[in-house]
Order: sequence, then structure tokens, then C-alpha cells
Amino acid sequence: GSPVTYCYSFSEIRNLLSEFQIIELKKEHILPHILEKYINYEYHWVWYFRLMPKPIFRSLEQLFGWHTLVVAKPK
Repeated sequence: GSPVTYCYSFSEIRNLLSEFQIIELKKEHILPHILEKYINYEYHWVWYFRLMPKPIFRSLEQLFGWHTLVVAKPK
């Protein structure tokens, strides 16, 4: 459903934003929902994510997440 998607490494992001001061750069977001339900706006977590303690889930998001979040300001 995403018409345009780009993938960048942290290094590539730093190059793209070289004229900015990067304040924060991190990965986040793992889709924990059952996809078939999620596309119908039903938010039911996959069983193994439901059993997982939240701190472990957050650690996995930071290691393997597929959204890169950047906070930057002009230099």
C-alpha cells in the first residue's frame, strides 16, 4: 500500500542530511499485528508478541525495526 518506499542505511542518512545536525537517529517499529486482521483495521497481536515482555519487544524494535526515525536541525 506504500506508493514509494526508499531504504537507507544510517550512513546514507547521515550523508543525505550532512547539512543538518542530527540530534537523534534510530530504528523502530515491528508490526506485531496479525496482517490479515490489520488490513481490516483489527489490531490483534500475533501470539508470540503478546507473550513477549514489552522491554524485550522494544529491544527487538530497536535492533530490527523497519522505520528509521530522524530528528535533525539546521547547523
